[in-house]
Amino acid sequence: MEPLFKVMAVYYAAVNILLFALMGIDKVRAKRGQWRIREATLAAVSLLGGGVGGFAGMRLFHHKTKKWYFYAVFAIGIILHVIIVRCAVTKILTQTGHESKKRPQKFSAYQRVEKVLWAFFEFKLRQ
Repeated sequence: MEPLFKVMAVYYAAVNILLFALMGIDKVRAKRGQWRIREATLAAVSLLGGGVGGFAGMRLFHHKTKKWYFYAVFAIGIILHVIIVRCAVTKILTQTGHESKKRPQKFSAYQRVEKVLWAFFEFKLRQ
């Protein structure tokens, strides 16, 4: 396994655990009426790669579930980092000679992201 893969795996695990923990801590503090973790901090950690941990924290702690922009920020963070990881993996594989067969692209990366975002917002609007 490439050292970059290990570093990326540790990084994403740490950031997702961090955001999951922050969601839980913020929920406990909200119940106790104590000072809270700023929403901007939660959003920033999500955009740094913690979107999965954010969604898990929302689900488990039932926290920030009524705020649509958290769904959007967590989804955007996940999509952004999936693209980053895919680009990194593709670059590593092409540099090491493990390039796979080229398949004709049906959609551009922009079109795929656009389809995912539209599907996400249509799902949220139906709820």
